Amino acid sequence: MWGVTMNYRCGLAAIASVFIVISLTSCWMIGDPGYELQPTNMQISRDGHNEWIVTFDHLELQATQLRGLTGEWWLDPHLTISTRSEPVVLEKAELITAKGSYPATIKNHTQLILPFSDHETLAISWRFSETTPMSNILLDNSRIELQFSVAGAHQIASITYQHIPRGK
Repeated sequence: MWGVTMNYRCGLAAIASVFIVISLTSCWMIGDPGYELQPTNMQISRDGHNEWIVTFDHLELQATQLRGLTGEWWLDPHLTISTRSEPVVLEKAELITAKGSYPATIKNHTQLILPFSDHETLAISWRFSETTPMSNILLDNSRIELQFSVAGAHQIASITYQHIPRGK
């Protein structure tokens, strides 16, 4: 009797282990559908590490892909700026999609980037309600608009994003 019970339990444990391995492998191979967008109006960086660059008179803006999982309701883009001889102030940032226009939270309300800064991170983010995932907000032709003040003159930089087809 004891041997039959042990064999039965071992069999169930083996079946459960196989099921777990198959489930985890499937999740790893398929992945979370989430979202993945890349800049379309910028040039790929010289080192080709999924970084895009656009150059203006007094600054150079670098961006990476926007990526997230299905349920994420926040966006923290990785944007950096390199300046030339003039200080640059980030005054406003906005996410513009087919669903609407959303102002960003800028750390410290404005951000001063000193002259000759190299790859200074722009501390901007968006937070939505937990019931509004980013994958429902970020659609094709979404863009981030950044308003800068450079030596007292206003300058707008726009980064347009497009979905990357799955499997690429």
